Amino acid sequence: AEIGSFAYLEADQSIEGSPKLFDILGVSPQEQTTFSSYLEKLYPYDRERVISAIEQSMRTGEDYRDEYRILAGPAEKHLLTIGKVEIDEYGAGKMLGVVMDITGLRIAERELRERSQALEVINQELSAFTYSVSHDLRTPLRAASGFTNLLLEKYHNQLDEEGHRLLNTIKYNVSRMGKLIDDLLRFSHLGKKQMTLQPLELKPLFEELFLELSPAYGGVARLVVHALPSIKGDRSMMRQAIENLLVNALKFSSAETEPLI
Repeated sequence: AEIGSFAYLEADQSIEGSPKLFDILGVSPQEQTTFSSYLEKLYPYDRERVISAIEQSMRTGEDYRDEYRILAGPAEKHLLTIGKVEIDEYGAGKMLGVVMDITGLRIAERELRERSQALEVINQELSAFTYSVSHDLRTPLRAASGFTNLLLEKYHNQLDEEGHRLLNTIKYNVSRMGKLIDDLLRFSHLGKKQMTLQPLELKPLFEELFLELSPAYGGVARLVVHALPSIKGDRSMMRQAIENLLVNALKFSSAETEPLI
């Protein structure tokens, strides 16, 4: 931020300042700057508040700090002023301080808020879309699963080995699709969940999840976990991330005779 220094003399209402101060205010250093001409540059909605705050500081001797807007030509600027009041033996007061142009900071904050709001809208739309899609997908899946089970039960003795294999393949893929939908829903909820940071040991977490997941893939895979650091993280989110890693590893190594992960 650009910073200019100033001295305000209450007795004659004059303002002296550094070249950078006049640059911030958008006036020529040769122009005589008075308290009145300075106030004219303030944004109308801020003017009365600034006058009141300065008068209070000059009266009480308290340090002055305020943020306000000025009109510098066609542009609007956000300024932060910090001043210290000195009162001489005759009761005359003056304020010495600095003026900082924080326009860039306020613009960046506004853009960040706008982007956060836009991201929130996108997340809400994504959540609604995910829920809708998952609901729409589950209906035909339930039908496919129901008819497959019906065929296996009603025509069990009439189906040959190939028929049983084909229907069981359908059941497997229906179940797999259901798990993918569940994963999609869990993923869409991750961004909404409040994180609770706590110390975590990763190795026990990998081993615990592996014991839970391995039986679904034949229970023949072995897991080797090398030394892992202690971290701070959200346990449920880390558990979900590790579960996804292990499921993929078990799935794509299941065809091996002795899977090693």
